[in-house]
Amino acid sequence: MKPGINRNDVYSIEVQIPPLPEQQRIVKILNEIFADVAKAKENAEKNLQNAKELFESYLQSVFANPSSAKASAGRPGKDWEERKLGDIGKVSMCKRVFKHQTTKTGDIPFYKIGTFGKEPNAYISNKIYNEFRKKFSFPKKGDILISASGTIGRRVKYDGEPAYFQDSNIVWIDNDENQIINDYLYHFYGACNWDSTKGATISRLYNDNLKQIKIAFPKSLSEQKSIVAKLDALSAETKKLEAIYKQKLANLEELKKSILQRAFAGEL
Repeated sequence: MKPGINRNDVYSIEVQIPPLPEQQRIVKILNEIFADVAKAKENAEKNLQNAKELFESYLQSVFANPSSAKASAGRPGKDWEERKLGDIGKVSMCKRVFKHQTTKTGDIPFYKIGTFGKEPNAYISNKIYNEFRKKFSFPKKGDILISASGTIGRRVKYDGEPAYFQDSNIVWIDNDENQIINDYLYHFYGACNWDSTKGATISRLYNDNLKQIKIAFPKSLSEQKSIVAKLDALSAETKKLEAIYKQKLANLEELKKSILQRAFAGEL
């Protein structure tokens, strides 16, 4: 039987009720305080959204309008080029792993589309892992894995630790880092308009669509690194601001609870 509260137990609880004038005074105070808290929450939520949009805006300006990135890097436009993703590397994926080959616990984490970038809930044996990564496509350390179904374009930089990834749902461009470095590609994926591959919201990114996506980049690898450094720094600052505003929102919720407790304890 699930734990619960008996109706009669609730009815038997004694509650102290102050006189009506005192109730009205408490309600008035609570209304005033909660109005201020609501305004503070609104401001914190707005600041949180602004912080996110600031980074997104700059990210879009770099990849949607490469001239802004050229100007920020102090380089002329002639050293940039535009290529299709299919031209800079092969679309790759891991060998298919069937359900009967996985277990709830085990040796090697197996990331499915639902656990991609999160905690795994399935595993494969060392034997399968070692056999498949030697015989079939497998990401190199630093390769940028992306989700190709569900929420398109979620990305994870492969850290080289033993892990396996669900075929067709998680793919990567086996790019030549002499053309485009992985970190530059990582930020590009963050700005990429995946919907543009079909003109509408999509639930799957097919290999042919992925290969046709165009990317603008400086030929100079040092300039790519310079752009990445700026994006990394801005991203770090954005995350700091997000953490501050999220903590403010949590503090405001705790404040509301504390005020209510004081109110019903007769301490207002």
